[in-house]
Amino acid sequence: MSIKSVTPNTRLNQQKPSDNLIKKHPKNPDPSDGVQHNESSRQSSRDLGDLIKVNINPSDATRVDKKYPIYTLEQIKELKNNSYNQAELKKLILENKPKKQKPFDKYRTIIEENGGTFLEGFQYRNIVALRNENLTTVNKNKGIYDDTMVMLWTDEKGIEHIEYFQANTEPSARYDSKYCTDPKKIEGVDANGDGIRDLGRMCPGYYEFKPGYSEKYGNVLRPLKDANAERDIDHDGDFDERVFASAGKSMIIHRGGLKITGSAGCQTLHPDEHRIFWKKLTENGKPKLVGYTLVSNSTLE
Repeated sequence: MSIKSVTPNTRLNQQKPSDNLIKKHPKNPDPSDGVQHNESSRQSSRDLGDLIKVNINPSDATRVDKKYPIYTLEQIKELKNNSYNQAELKKLILENKPKKQKPFDKYRTIIEENGGTFLEGFQYRNIVALRNENLTTVNKNKGIYDDTMVMLWTDEKGIEHIEYFQANTEPSARYDSKYCTDPKKIEGVDANGDGIRDLGRMCPGYYEFKPGYSEKYGNVLRPLKDANAERDIDHDGDFDERVFASAGKSMIIHRGGLKITGSAGCQTLHPDEHRIFWKKLTENGKPKLVGYTLVSNSTLE
C-alpha cells in the first residue's frame, strides 16, 4: 500500500543491532567483563525489559512485530542483554516506528505497487480509481456512482495536489443481452463462442490515457493501448468466471448520465462531477499523459 520499499526482514539482514544499532554506553560497562559494577548499572540493564514493549510470538523468531518492525525476537533479546543508555534506546525505537503515510504518498504507493509509474510535473496527471464491486444489475440495471477517482499532480512550484471524485468503473446490465430489449444497445463481445455478446469490465491495473473528444460524450480520456476486459459470460451480473477478451481501445473515461452511469465497460462520472474533473485535469492545459490505476477496494488494507 509503488515506491518499492525494502521489506523489514531484508533490512534486518542488512542492519543488525550488533553491527550498527547496539552501542555500549561508557557509563554502563559490560557486566560480563570481570569488572565489579554497582547496583545502579545492573538495574539499568534490568529496566530495559520495561522500556521495550513488543508483541512478538516467542515461537516465531523471524516474525516482525507490527508496532516496532525493525526488531525480531532475537534482536529484542540482544537489546535486553546489553547495557545500553535508556534515553538513547528509547529514541532509537521511536525513530524506527512506522510512519503514517500522508494521502498523496499513499496513492503514489498504490500506483507503483500496481505496476504503474507516477508521472511527475504539472503537465501530467495521475488517477487512482477505487472500485467498490457491484453486480451489473445494481440500481435496477442503471448502475451506480459509488466508486472514487483520486487525481494527483504537482504544480510548477512542486506543490502536491490531490482531488477526489465520485465515479463508476463497472458496466450496467442495461447493455446486457439478457436484459436489453433493443438489439442496437447491446454491448460486449462473444467471449466464449456461444453466439451471445458478453459485457466487459476493465481489469485492475495500470493504464495510460490522453485527452480526446467524442461527438457523443464531449471531453474524454482515451487509452493509448488495447486492453483485455473481464467478461460476464453467464450473464449473472458478476465477473467471477475469470474469462477475458479484448476490448481494444473502447473503454474510455467519459461523462455519464444524470440517472444512469451510461457504462457498458467505460469509466464514467456524473455530468456535474465530470465538469469539475475536467477542469482540474486541464488546470495547467491539457496533460501530455494521464496515468490511470484501477484497484478494487477489497484488495486494500
